[in-house]
Amino acid sequence: MQREFQRTIIHYELPPVSNHHPNVAEEQPKTSKQSTKVWETPIRIWHWAFAVALSTALLSGWYTDWNVPQIHGIAGISVFSLLIFRLLWGFCGSIHTRWNQYRATPREFFDHFQRDSKSSVHSAPGIVLVVLLLLATLGQSSMGLFTTDDIFFEGPLFDLVDEEYSDLARWIHHRLWWLITALVSTHLLANLTYLVILRNTLPLSMFHGKKNLVAEPATDHPLRAFVCLLVAVCVFATLFYHFDSY
Repeated sequence: MQREFQRTIIHYELPPVSNHHPNVAEEQPKTSKQSTKVWETPIRIWHWAFAVALSTALLSGWYTDWNVPQIHGIAGISVFSLLIFRLLWGFCGSIHTRWNQYRATPREFFDHFQRDSKSSVHSAPGIVLVVLLLLATLGQSSMGLFTTDDIFFEGPLFDLVDEEYSDLARWIHHRLWWLITALVSTHLLANLTYLVILRNTLPLSMFHGKKNLVAEPATDHPLRAFVCLLVAVCVFATLFYHFDSY
């Protein structure tokens, strides 16, 4: 009886050895982050096209040579047309570029700097910066459509408004330049901080579209991108047709 009882205990304490070697990934919980495509191809192309157009518009605004106003006007029309694309893409693009993703609370904003925020595609400060930059550039470029310097430049929509509104548009256009410059500088400084100080490759995601986190993968939606691009090109062509620069 005693030997049988001991054999019974051994039987339950030592399960039979199996020749199957389970996969280590199946035994361990999936806590490590994976590389996920969060920025689709259309938004990455738009990002760099917008950066070039905005930089050209800002830099050409400094000079008063006879040919610079034409460059400034074309760059400004390009910025406005690209913003039209981005506006439409915010409704029909991939999940992470839609407007319902650009929401942040004050608590989320301050938690980010205390490193208490959750890992996500958008950071709260990033959302605030992007929204402010888009609104500022939309105001800047749209006001420029109604302005004139009475010498070299006349916006494509200048003839649609009276002189009083055109003067107001020019006043706003000249002041928003400083806000946009400050926002762009903040964006560049933040990217440098991530790369140099924090040793984080996050800013490079606009090149390859990937971030090291778990999220729903982005999709390109080429047909939707083509429709948005077609609308933006039509806007650019219409404004350029009515653009006068001497």
